[in-house]
Amino acid sequence: MEASHVSDQTKQFLQKVIGVGQKWLAEEIKRILDESTDEEDFFEEATLYLTRTEIKVRELKEAAEEITGLVS
Repeated sequence: MEASHVSDQTKQFLQKVIGVGQKWLAEEIKRILDESTDEEDFFEEATLYLTRTEIKVRELKEAAEEITGLVS
């Protein structure tokens, strides 16, 4: 699916992703968009990707806090 053929809502979402300022994240979301068959598929895959990323980041944060003794 090409970014030029998406709804205004999808364009707004893509702008929010870019606005986060994390190039790697924007690249992954763009890859998901390119591989998606339609917007529903895109949002489903993007949501799954973001959820998996959130879990990984949370685990890393908890590990860092344990190492620095911020968590008992």
